[in-house]
Amino acid sequence: IRKNILDLNNTELIESNDLFEKTARKRKFFSKELIRQISETGGIDGLAGVPNDVKQVFKVSHEIDWGWHVKMQAAWQKYIDAAVSKTINMSASATPDDVREAYELAYELGCKGITVYRDGSKARQVLNAGISKIPHQPIVDDRRKWVGNGHREEELCPECGGELTFKEGCATCLACGYSRCSVS
Repeated sequence: IRKNILDLNNTELIESNDLFEKTARKRKFFSKELIRQISETGGIDGLAGVPNDVKQVFKVSHEIDWGWHVKMQAAWQKYIDAAVSKTINMSASATPDDVREAYELAYELGCKGITVYRDGSKARQVLNAGISKIPHQPIVDDRRKWVGNGHREEELCPECGGELTFKEGCATCLACGYSRCSVS
């Protein structure tokens, strides 16, 4: 997995599954080059040198059909009273009909909640399965609009005229509770 640290330096970390690494070392097919290849391709399915039985065990979310993600979620949500959710990961090729079908299946199976994420649907992703073909966008397009304390200079609450605080993609007025969130 490639992790983009959301800072202005475009920091990237490469992480791998500890159990996979342990298995690869024990079975003598581990190498730093293998980890690099996995980080570039997003999985081990097409990589030479990885035994087929290992490929069957260490699947990434995109290698599991989204319908099975929904079915797994429905199976465990049945035993939980609180509202809980799991992200259903869909590939970049998922269509609006696929997303609709996922929500409909979740409803039919009695899921309490569902979250769908379509790979590449945001300009910048924190986690990437493989090297993203989406060009990186700066997190803040116009830094002149931002002040270091989390406030924009020119924006006031449309409800009460109070100061808006910006955090995690949302603008919130601490005076009256008004909020809005950006959709990327």
